[in-house]
Amino acid sequence: MVRLVVYLKRWPAYLLAVCWPGTGHLYRRQWARGCSWAALYGTALLFLSSGTILAAGSVTEPLLVTALRFETVAFVDVAMPLTVLVCSVLDLFTRDMLDN
Repeated sequence: MVRLVVYLKRWPAYLLAVCWPGTGHLYRRQWARGCSWAALYGTALLFLSSGTILAAGSVTEPLLVTALRFETVAFVDVAMPLTVLVCSVLDLFTRDMLDN
C-alpha cells in the first residue's frame, strides 16, 4: 500500500515535465536540475528552432500539441525543443528509479 502511494505521488511531476521541461524536477524539489532543464528548453525554443513556433503563437500550449500539428509547423522547427522535452522526462524518470 505504501508503495502505491509513492508511485501515485510521482505522476504529477511527469505531467508537469511534459508541459514544460524542468517543472517536474521542481515539483520533486530538484531545484538545480529543474532550473537547468527549464533554461535549456527556453533556449531551444528561442534560438534553436527557426522561430515559426513563436510566430505561430503556440507558446501557450504544450509543445507536444504543437508538434502534432504538422500542417502549421514543420517537424524541423520542433525537433530540438522536442528532444529537450523527451530528455527531461527521461532524466526525471531515471532519477526517480535511482532514488528508489
